[in-house]
Amino acid sequence: MMIYIILGAIYILAGILDILKGLFNYPLPKLFLGDIFGGISLLCIGILYILGHKNDSFIITANTLGIGVGIISLIVLISYFIGYILGFKYEPTINIYLILGFLSILYFYKEKISKNIKK
Repeated sequence: MMIYIILGAIYILAGILDILKGLFNYPLPKLFLGDIFGGISLLCIGILYILGHKNDSFIITANTLGIGVGIISLIVLISYFIGYILGFKYEPTINIYLILGFLSILYFYKEKISKNIKK
């Protein structure tokens, strides 16, 4: 139960920092892209994780959205890497969306494994 709140707080903090960088050009590392709408989506996922202590469907929705954001970030990273190999100016960098998507995948498999052990 506590993991819901911790993961939700991480998503909310990352969303707020991403929005701050996008709106006010706040000096943050390259980990944050400054995408306002991406920050709003991270805020929504964080709120769903925090609300998950009341209902499991919120957790399933938050996991699905978090994994989806991570997969999209991975696809963008691969395309930047291919473009970098072909000589374009984009440098592939790991961003906060990829890291949080990976955390969602880890949490999803942890829950799946713990439910299979209880059976």
